[in-house]
Amino acid sequence: MRINVLSHRAFDMWMQEFGFSDECLPDKDEAVISICCTPEIKHNYLEGHKHETDEHWFKEQHDNVLNVDFDDITTPTKSTEYGMSYGITDEQAESIVKFVLAHSDVENWYIHCRAGRCRSVAVGLFVKELMESKFNKQVNYRTTRFITYQNEFVAWKLRAALQRIENGSN
Repeated sequence: MRINVLSHRAFDMWMQEFGFSDECLPDKDEAVISICCTPEIKHNYLEGHKHETDEHWFKEQHDNVLNVDFDDITTPTKSTEYGMSYGITDEQAESIVKFVLAHSDVENWYIHCRAGRCRSVAVGLFVKELMESKFNKQVNYRTTRFITYQNEFVAWKLRAALQRIENGSN
């Protein structure tokens, strides 16, 4: 199994190179988790820093594509100079965990966030650890520029969601 944790730019380049779109989806042995910012932060931060857009490549949800929007913060909410930021919610964490569990047989994962450094690394490491421990899979894990830092709030939320799901209390 391969887990590719990417920046938004690298992810878009890969999707374009592979010819993927809402009409031409990745194979069923591939899964995508796309993490973008919430609308207010997307608008104010990206505009203020002259970044490219932060839109999901796949505009629709598909069986093997999960789009989620939360900001790269380590608390549920945070007031910033760019507006109110919202971290990952319990519901979003549960949707990610359920998506990963439902796609445990997938061979190639593509996970991205804006920079490919914090949120996507937390999700990628969660997928890696779950596949190795629960499904006894060998995992080839790679990140953009060998980034190892993760958003600990996202990691904690995902582990808590897995525990709730395994205990049947979700």
